[in-house]
Amino acid sequence: MTISDIVANIDQRLAHLDTEISHLDAARVALTDRPAASRPPKPRRGRTVAPKKAAHEVVPAGKLVATLARSDGMTTRQLSQATDGDPGQILTLLKEQEAAGEVRRTGSRAATQWHAITDEDRIAARVAELEAAGRRGRARRS
Repeated sequence: MTISDIVANIDQRLAHLDTEISHLDAARVALTDRPAASRPPKPRRGRTVAPKKAAHEVVPAGKLVATLARSDGMTTRQLSQATDGDPGQILTLLKEQEAAGEVRRTGSRAATQWHAITDEDRIAARVAELEAAGRRGRARRS
């Protein structure tokens, strides 16, 4: 869903709510013979204003992982610049993807580099796991 789709959806919902408010105001007037005094005036909706471009794009997790896969590792700031995304949103996504086993990090604090986990990384981890299990098995038999 694009930003313009979201804005169109919001406009449609606002129009529906304006209609409902008008019906409720008319019902109040019919029942009490007085209009709502505390309701602020409705905003004009005659001309559609183009939505402002967001300062940052919303970056999907797949785009983030794909960007990392094409590099040898990137900082959160570099990822933000490469994807035109919000650094806070990107960091949240990176942590979610790390928990899901899609990315890993090296370094600490400002020097943290994020890396996509490749199939080769998964194979190497599984080989190390099997070798460790084999060593434990041989140690028990001795």
